Amino acid sequence: KEGAGYVWLMDDDTIPEPDALEHLVKTATAETSVGFVCSRVLWTSGCEHMMNKPKIAPDKTECANNNVVKCLSCTFVSILIPSAVIRKVGLPIAEYFIWHDDIEFTQRIVSHGYKGYLDNSSIVVHKTPTNYGASIITAPDTAYWRFYYQIRNQMATMRMQRNYLSFLFSSLNKYRLYLRRVSKRTSNQDKFRKEIKRGFIDGLKFKPKIEFVD
Repeated sequence: KEGAGYVWLMDDDTIPEPDALEHLVKTATAETSVGFVCSRVLWTSGCEHMMNKPKIAPDKTECANNNVVKCLSCTFVSILIPSAVIRKVGLPIAEYFIWHDDIEFTQRIVSHGYKGYLDNSSIVVHKTPTNYGASIITAPDTAYWRFYYQIRNQMATMRMQRNYLSFLFSSLNKYRLYLRRVSKRTSNQDKFRKEIKRGFIDGLKFKPKIEFVD
């Protein structure tokens, strides 16, 4: 059996508007080159969720529909992906666990020649306790452990995309930048610094494999 033609991924604390999927499907089926379509993500207050802003492409005005914008990557909070695309590019990297699996996966889709879109008419609410982004400067004190996965997984993605010397130089620069940003925190610097160091060391040898659908 062919199974589903599309896969709709959402976080378990995401609440979609009644017509959110309708808009995603309309955009996803408009052309055969679509690799993914993501929703506009709001927080409970109605403002944009800082953690879930997609990376908009430079040629964002390409689309005739002003509510649909071309993007290069996005999170898994609400995203529709054709199953044929998943079979072609492989699955998200399970070992990435909690951070960067969505960014790496959507970047991989675009690198295979597919197009990614943000459909602003498709709206979901991400009901996180606070509205914070991925910045280590402003992240809650209790989120320190997450940044181990952020730097480790980002380094693994860089390893896939660059030669070893470029990977090593970029990783050292990223580590330096992280330490500088941690120093700007007003609290809990030591725990964040420890996780960054641990993530950097493990990232030098972390080489997860991309799995494919049978």
